[in-house]
Amino acid sequence: MPRAFASAICVSLVFIAACTTTSKTLADRHDGYEVPIARDVILTLPKRPGLAEPFSESQTLIGNYDGQTKAFQAHVTSEPDKFSVVLLTVSGPRIMNIDWTADGIEQERFIIAPDELDALNILADIFLVRWPEGIIRAALPAGAELKVSETSRMVERDDMTLVEIDYGLEDNKGRSYNRLVNQERQYSLSIYTE
Repeated sequence: MPRAFASAICVSLVFIAACTTTSKTLADRHDGYEVPIARDVILTLPKRPGLAEPFSESQTLIGNYDGQTKAFQAHVTSEPDKFSVVLLTVSGPRIMNIDWTADGIEQERFIIAPDELDALNILADIFLVRWPEGIIRAALPAGAELKVSETSRMVERDDMTLVEIDYGLEDNKGRSYNRLVNQERQYSLSIYTE
């Protein structure tokens, strides 16, 4: 077999593998989707997204976890009956599509999606950052509390901060961003909205 032909086959197989996706609808309970946000603390996302005001925005996400820093792009769209997230690498290929409607949460993973990325965890972080306080409080279990100031939100249990969100921070280049820190799971997300 000529070398050029063998190379073309290899390139084609790599391309096909890169385009491979898996799709599934995530199971819910009768009242929503359970997402552990800390040890013994389960956030229950509502069955339907329920954000009143529609919006569409692009974000750059910088995650720090386990000594590593990774950057992603996200396109987030909210309509009255649908909330969608398209997660991409900074160079453009898709990592994951997430659609949340009254019919369920659909997760489409592309081959390059890291195993640790999960639609419910992504939605839980966005939920804690974006949703109205009353809806978040209703989603928290007994014993967990949401504390709010003008520039921050904290989820606490037994006077320990589990998740902290700071709004309107400024980086060393003068860019504004929000930051979510999950203290127990030891990760942080810096969220730059365009």
